[in-house]
Amino acid sequence: MNESFSVELTFRYGWFDFGLRHETGSADFRATNLVNSLRELVEAVEAISNGARLCSTSFPAEPGGHFIDFAQSATGMSGVVVSSYQDAGWLGTEKTWLPRRGDMIAGLAVPTAELVRVFTREFREARRRDTDSSGYMPQWGWQFPITALDRLESSAEKHGYRANQAGGAARSE
Repeated sequence: MNESFSVELTFRYGWFDFGLRHETGSADFRATNLVNSLRELVEAVEAISNGARLCSTSFPAEPGGHFIDFAQSATGMSGVVVSSYQDAGWLGTEKTWLPRRGDMIAGLAVPTAELVRVFTREFREARRRDTDSSGYMPQWGWQFPITALDRLESSAEKHGYRANQAGGAARSE
């Protein structure tokens, strides 16, 4: 199945790079491993797969970061918007940080089924590629969210996602 966008996840030395590629452009974002942004991202896509109308996660960096917002319409489309943190000082201790959105960095609208399939396939590939036998991700410093991915894969089946029965790479029909 030809998809109109792609997602690339890369884990290196305590950083998580997230690439979003679409026919209208591409953008790359980085998260620190001080929080488990991967688990939160998997859970956000799972929520959209299960019918949530709106969910958010964030990718804190050092300094700054990005919010990733997912929204689903009644017409079968979903939007993804990435916005910068308005206040880059989320690590600061001298004041209270508020989760305010700054400028929109990237956005796309695609069918919800496509969004769910593309993200689920990339999560499965990251699990295969970036974890050891216990599920630990040495380049990320966290356990892979295996239970959350299992729930997402189960939910994603209604969107045309099919995991390979042998446990290898997943594909869509």
